[in-house]
Amino acid sequence: MASVRPLNTDLVHTHKFDEPFLTPCDANFEQLTPVSFLERTATLFPQQPAYIYDALDLKITYATMHERCRKLAHTLVKQFGVRPGDVVSVLGPNTPAVVEAHFAIPGAGAVIHTINYRLTAADIAFQLEHAEATLLLCDVEFLPLALEALEIIDGKHRPTLVEIADASYSKDGVPGAVAATYEELVAAGDAGFALRKPASEHDAISLSYTSGTTGSPKGVVTHHRGAFLASLAWQQGLEMSLRPVFLWVVPLFHCNGWCFPWTMAAQAGVSICQRHAESLLRAMAAHDVTHLAGAPVVMNMLLNAREDLKAPVRARHAARRDGGPDFMVAGAPPPPLLMRQVDAELGIRTRTAYGLTETYGPSTGFLPEHADEAPADHQLIWQAPSLCLAESAVVDPATMERVPEDGETVGEVVLRGNMVMKGYLRNERATMEAFAGGWFRTGDLAVAHPGGRFEIRDRAKDVIISGGENIMSVEVEAALHTHPAVNGVACVAVPDEHWGEAVCAVVELRPAYEGSVTAADLIAHARNLLAHYKAPRVVLFRALPRTATGKIQKHVIRRAVKEEGITGPPPRKLKQQ
Repeated sequence: MASVRPLNTDLVHTHKFDEPFLTPCDANFEQLTPVSFLERTATLFPQQPAYIYDALDLKITYATMHERCRKLAHTLVKQFGVRPGDVVSVLGPNTPAVVEAHFAIPGAGAVIHTINYRLTAADIAFQLEHAEATLLLCDVEFLPLALEALEIIDGKHRPTLVEIADASYSKDGVPGAVAATYEELVAAGDAGFALRKPASEHDAISLSYTSGTTGSPKGVVTHHRGAFLASLAWQQGLEMSLRPVFLWVVPLFHCNGWCFPWTMAAQAGVSICQRHAESLLRAMAAHDVTHLAGAPVVMNMLLNAREDLKAPVRARHAARRDGGPDFMVAGAPPPPLLMRQVDAELGIRTRTAYGLTETYGPSTGFLPEHADEAPADHQLIWQAPSLCLAESAVVDPATMERVPEDGETVGEVVLRGNMVMKGYLRNERATMEAFAGGWFRTGDLAVAHPGGRFEIRDRAKDVIISGGENIMSVEVEAALHTHPAVNGVACVAVPDEHWGEAVCAVVELRPAYEGSVTAADLIAHARNLLAHYKAPRVVLFRALPRTATGKIQKHVIRRAVKEEGITGPPPRKLKQQ
């Protein structure tokens, strides 16, 4: 098993600043936690709206949100006996209750565990059991799913179920299924309860599970200090001014909404909550949104919307002095063409970011100041460490030596700093392997550029080896995305009798082009832009499977093409001389 190198203590020695009266004390030190952002903003900007939920015509101020979170935290502690380190799970969409949970649960001393509501009941049961969850706060829409999951769990390990009711969502009652409702918990609490601070800022604040595409999901444990710093990092990274208006598109269950609940509280921002991301353009126009974040698929949703929805957004943003809004695109490498189209057609400025569940979501991003230094086709996707990530590098995965900053040599992205997880819950081996060599090993491939910047090329497992040549699937996908008919594309390897592996492109067409574009058209398009050996040899037209965060599920596609027996075309016979 790989070992983790301890912190360097060689420089620790006694000097004149080690006087006992110069050590941390109540007057000069406090453990960092993003829960403090809510307390500060509720004091300084009590009447500033904290969130807006159009489905219920609801607008709540920071003073009211702070009171509700204190009351909920009090009930969790006094009525349910929640203790520091206990896990409280949340299953729900981007509604106000889930935003509040990001403050009330850590404020009770507990660890928040948000669950992907698109998982199966068996997947959810696995997470609840592995996390040893004490309570499950479940939105009314997903009560049947939660009940199915709870039936799988052994009785003595089954968490108490609390319903998050929502008058905007109708349902049939489930008598006796829940112990209480969310609003009952809030109403029963004491508004004078002080939200708890962690004993150590390195205490766990959140538990998030990886997708588990190569085995059982891993429970990623993150800490208060990292969440505090990650929240501040995107104030700088997105150049946020005070009181931003943030439209919730990225699911709150995904890395705690990339830490944006805490960022919004730090900036006295307004969260525009939506049960599902179905009316983005209406919300953007109605609330003068300044920021949003999401996966590349959101760009397709915006571009494919009806013109009558796009026109108000275009007009409103054209009238803004500072333009905007800013759209952080992460979760998968975005096609630069789509980014430019979103900017040109809607006036929405896109910025790329990169990260993983293990790094609190995005931890590196594109700096606009670097735009003039990068080639035109790369200037949107160069990455640099965010303000609060100590360091990033691209290394040879075998030697851990840095690769040349030549923009060509491919290596593995490694990261280190406060925006890296504590480790994987009850999984020492995976934690040690992830931290081997003093870095967090991402498994993502990139090339390095001068000045500490890098450019993601692919996941190591997504590289296609054809005729001994490494083909980066992201590069082929970006080329195919430049065809106007392509709405989405994923490239995977399929067996090839001659080359070993061949590129298979699974393409989702825009509705207007269905039936009018052929596989030969797209192959020819790719060959005009790429070295011919990189072009797909097989093109399949079908809808692309995606996660709730918009990531294309390549493992699902690989399994499907394997089960269907898809292979490269037979080799051409040479003409007889």
